[in-house]
Amino acid sequence: MPSMQAELYVLSGRDAGKLIDAVGPTLFLGRAATNHYRIRDPQASRVHCRIDVTRTGLRLEDVGSGNGTYVNETRLTGPVDLRDGDEIRVGATRLKVLIETEADRAWESERESPSGVAEASGVAEASGVAEASGARERRPAGGGDASPKQRRALREVLPGYRLERRLGGHSHQGVAVYLARQTCLDRPVALKVFLPKGPTPKEAVARFLHEAKAIARLPHPNIVTIHDALVRGRMRVIVMEYLAGGSLADRLDDGPLPLGEALEFGEAAARALAYLHAQEVVHRNVKPSNLLLGGPAQGTCKLGGFGFATGPAALERRGDTCFVASAPTHGFAFLAPEQLGDDLSRVGPAADVYALGACIAASLRGAPLFDGSSAAALGAAILRDPPPPLDEAPQPLRGVLERCLRKDPAERYADATALLHELRVARGALERG
Repeated sequence: MPSMQAELYVLSGRDAGKLIDAVGPTLFLGRAATNHYRIRDPQASRVHCRIDVTRTGLRLEDVGSGNGTYVNETRLTGPVDLRDGDEIRVGATRLKVLIETEADRAWESERESPSGVAEASGVAEASGVAEASGARERRPAGGGDASPKQRRALREVLPGYRLERRLGGHSHQGVAVYLARQTCLDRPVALKVFLPKGPTPKEAVARFLHEAKAIARLPHPNIVTIHDALVRGRMRVIVMEYLAGGSLADRLDDGPLPLGEALEFGEAAARALAYLHAQEVVHRNVKPSNLLLGGPAQGTCKLGGFGFATGPAALERRGDTCFVASAPTHGFAFLAPEQLGDDLSRVGPAADVYALGACIAASLRGAPLFDGSSAAALGAAILRDPPPPLDEAPQPLRGVLERCLRKDPAERYADATALLHELRVARGALERG
């Protein structure tokens, strides 16, 4: 028989939502801290049961517990071989058995084409993931993919959604995004999943929930729509609309955009940012992979990636752990100079103006304005060097972009409302010839 991988998914109890690797040769479960997995349940015995792990399966045996060990609500009277989907009960704690063979993984790999959302920033790092609700499958693989076992766990805990393929991920934040179909409404959605790999990084979880709340409070035609936010034990899931047209980062894989298309992207993003700035919200993470396109039926460009957004008291209640004060650590090529310093109080709407100007310029050039061999070199260039000549942008658009890209935020447009007005004026002048 082929080798297998196995996990136990905790369905109930104090550790509900946790995934336990079933690694051999023997795994003891019970209330005592000396067990391989400690079940914090007063109804469990100190050493309750054992699981023997082989290359081909799992065998469960009670070891004289007071309340017995149950499989599918049948009390064990001797050792039993476990099957995928079996449910173990130890005291009041229930665990689901997840077993996957090499044949299972081969079957999935033929049907799932994992694709990451690589940055179009010149920094060799996987992109953030809210943007991946519009990622196209053909982009090269990035970080943050769930293991086959975790995908099976997702299917177990999200029965209302049928996973189709992975869209993107962010490995060091423990986040993955999947294209799925919501079965009750028969519609495609993007699932952004925070995966519990070991101890949960508190800042990453806080940013994840902050993003869901921020977008839900900011309805706008040019902002990605959140359908739901789910908590399944330690697993967090944001259900958002799926945008089939990919992102500006995807489009830049094919080279520069035509002028009209670049302006359309820019104006749509400026409308979203103007709405945010009117609500006293600063996005702080505008970049090509966060500018998403709908398919032919969806049309317009939408803004995603709100994990670093800051705003008024409604979003930043004192003591609210969903507020994350740190600046983004990825997508450096589109950060305003003030975002690379220590004084984040200077990061306001003008930072979003800079980032959008950099995105529009990149769409016309087919590449970011600044590049570097490392994040440090790239950051130094943004702080020190003037942007390269914007020969691809005709006047008066060139003048608009040059003002967006000034180092001093006081010399840029004050907010996206002012920028949107100037973009419309520039478009009108170009259309009149």
